[in-house]
Amino acid sequence: MIGHLIPKSLLFAAEARFPALARRRIQKAMPQYVMLQTTSWCNARCTICPYPDTAKEISMGQMTDDLFDKVVDECAERGGVHRIWPFLMAEPLMDKKFPARLARLRAALPTVKLQVDTNLALLDEAKADALAECCDQILVSAHGTTKEEFEAISVGIVFEDFCQKLRLL
Repeated sequence: MIGHLIPKSLLFAAEARFPALARRRIQKAMPQYVMLQTTSWCNARCTICPYPDTAKEISMGQMTDDLFDKVVDECAERGGVHRIWPFLMAEPLMDKKFPARLARLRAALPTVKLQVDTNLALLDEAKADALAECCDQILVSAHGTTKEEFEAISVGIVFEDFCQKLRLL
């Protein structure tokens, strides 16, 4: 940050004289990329994921509507966000409100790229439509190319069901 290179007193004096400098510094304070986990639950126990262990140590829960709205509003008001991943280390479709939350993100941030990663186990036609309508990218967690590999890694997800749900996208 520029404040580390020149004394703050000079920085603030320059910003007073050139307001665009202050606006640029304020805008840069908002991250360009946001990961927003609305639920901490997952329906699988993939061997390559820390979730099965962290779920035992950290309390699981769902983001409140108020907090979700606050984050979305702040991203919209302050600008500067280029991409949002509305998931982190959980299955986003575990959030029953996820389709509505995607629609809220898209309405509030129409130019921001939305990317979702899902294991598809909870996908149905309505959720597939919501993903297709709101997301710029849909990544699918497909660990393995055979039934044996897939089910050995994606514990709790049946390969045939996964393949069937993949067709919904």
